[in-house]
Amino acid sequence: MNVPTWVAWILVAILAISSIVIFTGKAPFLITGYNTANQEKKTNII
Repeated sequence: MNVPTWVAWILVAILAISSIVIFTGKAPFLITGYNTANQEKKTNII
């Protein structure tokens, strides 16, 4: 598989940005089951 370098760097950038957003707690809605969890479980996730 011969992927151009710029495609790999774009993928790295997308994954890095999404990781930062998730780990800073700004995107808990992306976690499966977050919207259906009760309030006690939601506070444990964040």
